[in-house]
Amino acid sequence: MKIAWGMITKKEKLWVKVLREKYKIGEDGKDTFFWTDHWIPGINNLSALAVGPIPQEELRKKFVTIPLLKTIGIGACSISCSLRSMLQDGAQGSDSDMWKKLWRCPVPERVKFFLWTLSHDSVMTNNQRKRRSFCNSDICPICNNAIESALHAVRDCGHVKEYWLNLIPSNWKHDFFDMDLQDWIHSNISNKSEWNTRFALSVWSIWKQRNEIIFKNKARSLVSIKMMTDRYMEGITKAGLINSSNDLNPQPEKEFIRWNPPDENWSKMNVDGSCCPVLAEAWAVKIDLELARNSGVQNLVLEADSLIVINMIKNGVEIDHPLFPIIAGIRDMADKADWNVTFSHTLREGNRVANVLASLAHSCPIYMQVWSNPPCMCVNALQDDVRGA
Repeated sequence: MKIAWGMITKKEKLWVKVLREKYKIGEDGKDTFFWTDHWIPGINNLSALAVGPIPQEELRKKFVTIPLLKTIGIGACSISCSLRSMLQDGAQGSDSDMWKKLWRCPVPERVKFFLWTLSHDSVMTNNQRKRRSFCNSDICPICNNAIESALHAVRDCGHVKEYWLNLIPSNWKHDFFDMDLQDWIHSNISNKSEWNTRFALSVWSIWKQRNEIIFKNKARSLVSIKMMTDRYMEGITKAGLINSSNDLNPQPEKEFIRWNPPDENWSKMNVDGSCCPVLAEAWAVKIDLELARNSGVQNLVLEADSLIVINMIKNGVEIDHPLFPIIAGIRDMADKADWNVTFSHTLREGNRVANVLASLAHSCPIYMQVWSNPPCMCVNALQDDVRGA
């Protein structure tokens, strides 16, 4: 092995030249004709084995030397040089630019790695799991309305989309939701302000909550996504990795969100669903609407924190939509001439009592439950609503 290495790396040595000339070995093959020269032991030449005529341009072809490590000199090898060479060959164009932007983003390494994996559509969504035969369905387990692709999981799923709509400026909305996965990540981490950090941490927090909903049966919550992101941001700011000046942050002005009482002579019902959020919330709207009508309510505001359900009720859905019977029933009931019904959307902070009751339903009997007095679990939230907090 030592002699062979010497013949490759010390071509000018006399002993190397003697061995090369005597035994006709040690050449790099660049002057060898692939088809007509004898270079395989036991075979005169490959052209004799060809089953058909070989084109003249093929007969003239020689072996081509392909350097595997371009930046390394002959006889010299190191781990750093090898990695540098592989990065130069393997990371080209937008892929390389994406990695550079991620590398400069002041977030924990696990967040960078997750975004890199996400940008290559390699996170374990149901779409990927079905492709690998890990499961039978590729439908999103949270909204049950669409295939759970990587982009759906972190941007387009119902409650996740609500989070982004409340975070980004209104003039961003069209472009933000219209980009494909790689462009979406690249565009947002390229932002010069602290937005690239908040964006990366938000995506990470959304993915973590997605896993907690699926694997730990936790309730979905826009507030918990924001709180998790804010904790990360606070730590990074304290570490001096970003400038926390608000003029660089493209977030819209913060709005004070609370439960608001209805106008005079109007009643208000707040609804929420748990388990399968969109389906459960649609059923909750229908049942509450029936309850209000049977109770003789004349003017009703029905409020929910699912923008998807509210939009489906206001705009209707196609006849082949899985929720068509429920939505159509809600719209027919609301259109009755003998009462007035309006539907409105609120954020989770303005729907806390309904959210607590929806979570409480998991431990209640499977029939309608009516309380004369508020359960102790929702007293604090109810008092906050009374105070307007």
